[in-house]
Amino acid sequence: GLGALQTLHPCIADMRGLGAMVAIELGRDGNLLLPDADRTRRVIAEAARRGLILLSCGADANVIRLMVPLSASDAQLDEGLAILGASLEATA
Repeated sequence: GLGALQTLHPCIADMRGLGAMVAIELGRDGNLLLPDADRTRRVIAEAARRGLILLSCGADANVIRLMVPLSASDAQLDEGLAILGASLEATA
């Protein structure tokens, strides 16, 4: 699901991690050399407004860490990805 979001939202400069903890890194125009901490804050705030709690991290505060519970259903994963996508769209 994150790969599809990266295709739709070029601000996602990198995705990393395996399993239940993964992260996306936001950069201006998808450039890792231009970290976008402001947009990261706005995406996190918008997602919270929509009911999804996200964490930011990274030295440049431009990484969104996703820690999905192992007990999450496919429907819950889909809902979370939809909220993340809508939050990225709303902050474009």
